[in-house]
Amino acid sequence: MKRKKETTLETLDRKLDEISERLKDHDSRFISIDKRFDSIDKDLQEFRESVDVRFDAVDERFNDLENRIGSMENKVDGLENKVDENYLSLSEQIKENGKKIDKLDKKVDMLDKRDFEDSSTQAKDIIDLKKRVTALEKQAA
Repeated sequence: MKRKKETTLETLDRKLDEISERLKDHDSRFISIDKRFDSIDKDLQEFRESVDVRFDAVDERFNDLENRIGSMENKVDGLENKVDENYLSLSEQIKENGKKIDKLDKKVDMLDKRDFEDSSTQAKDIIDLKKRVTALEKQAA
């Protein structure tokens, strides 16, 4: 029986060696898997950092655009104010010029009437002078 025990011990020892070899194989596989996961983790981290940098750049561009839009809105508001001021100023000038034109029209009408009256008076004077010249010529003849 002693021999059987030895055989059993040997068998157990052999099986332990087999199990140990399998475990070594599994360990190397796990190590390989761990390395792959580490590589994937590193790639993911680099990707995350790359995406973060890109998002930061996009955020900066959006902030720049918002600032530019705000600046443009301020400029448009300023232009609107200037247009409104100029419109009011031009409206006042047009009213004043309209009043001046009305005054000039009245003066032209008065001058036209006076010119007509003066022309009529001069025509009468010329006719009277012709009559007097004719009468004087008849007397002298």
